[in-house]
Amino acid sequence: MRLQTIDGKIDTMIHSQKLTLTALASCLIAMSVPAAAAEKKSSASQDSMLIGIVEEAHPDHLMIATTMHKRQKKRLILNNQSDVKYVGYDEKKHEVETGSMFRAQVSGDVITSMYVTPAIGDGLVDPTPEMLKMTPGELFQLADKNQNGKISYAELSQAIKPHKPKHGPVMFYKADTDKTGALNRAQFDELLVTVTWWKMSRKTPDEMFKASDQDADGVLSEEEFAILQGTEAHVDKIFRSVDKNKSGDLDPAEASAFINAKIYPSLKDKAE
Repeated sequence: MRLQTIDGKIDTMIHSQKLTLTALASCLIAMSVPAAAAEKKSSASQDSMLIGIVEEAHPDHLMIATTMHKRQKKRLILNNQSDVKYVGYDEKKHEVETGSMFRAQVSGDVITSMYVTPAIGDGLVDPTPEMLKMTPGELFQLADKNQNGKISYAELSQAIKPHKPKHGPVMFYKADTDKTGALNRAQFDELLVTVTWWKMSRKTPDEMFKASDQDADGVLSEEEFAILQGTEAHVDKIFRSVDKNKSGDLDPAEASAFINAKIYPSLKDKAE
């Protein structure tokens, strides 16, 4: 009986220790989960996109000024792992220089990938009335400032498609399918159909309104406005801003004002 009692106590102690160790392990696991999540969140927060202009260019780093959202100046590191895509340089030397425009993905202060374009200079704001009547071939000749039969990114931005720092370089890079740094006539024609002022000026505002007014009731619903806009992206938000009299639909005057602001962006700027 004595041995049985001792053995029982030992078994009880071992069982108790097992429970304690199990509880401790569960506690450690519970503590490690939020810690790992916090570490992952912290790592993700260090990865970001920056868009702006190069103020100083050095072999191993850039001094930049961002131009979108929160304006700031930073020192970004370039290394052998930085994937730099040179967009629209045509016959210019591929190099990052003062005045270059960029869109960079960074991890901390290190550039992991970057689209970079030459300095743009004064870009297009509004097309001229004459441009609205030109053929794609005539617009190509207009943009080809140096008459070399190709359109660089700077030429496109100055004459045809205003520079959009977030999407413009990527769009041009994709259009330049042979990666020559410039667009030939066929590539230019394919890109032209994506240019807002070109798309919105192929018909008169009245023709576009009638083609979108599916039930012919003289006004456009939100669904019909999506047809006129050519996309359902952000349609509810844009519809509300275009519906100036808050009637819940768009009359011809409101639709015409929207179309003209798309063709002539400065009209929107003045209205705001």
